[in-house]
Amino acid sequence: MFHTYVVTRSGNSVDIDRASFLMDKQMFLQVLKDLKNGDTAPSSREPSSVPQDVWDTYCAMHRAKYGTDFEPDVDPDWDHSHRISRGLFAAIVLLPLRKSSKVAWRNG
Repeated sequence: MFHTYVVTRSGNSVDIDRASFLMDKQMFLQVLKDLKNGDTAPSSREPSSVPQDVWDTYCAMHRAKYGTDFEPDVDPDWDHSHRISRGLFAAIVLLPLRKSSKVAWRNG
């Protein structure tokens, strides 16, 4: 699995694919279309800068449209708290389910 990380205004590295689920889909597609058509000037000619250009442009458009910052861009813990959540989810929900299903299977 490949991940594409960008640097947010808070200085955090965020997986743009994870954050894209929270984006306004029409606006996100417009950013991609504008970059492809050359309507938005990229910050660099380096291909590796394209995800950062998409991120920066989307966040500016989000601010202009909604009057607030895009949360993953300004929350320094946004893409890091999921590690704790997954661990807690596994410990609280999955492990007891696995144990109970093994017991039920053995008794069945």
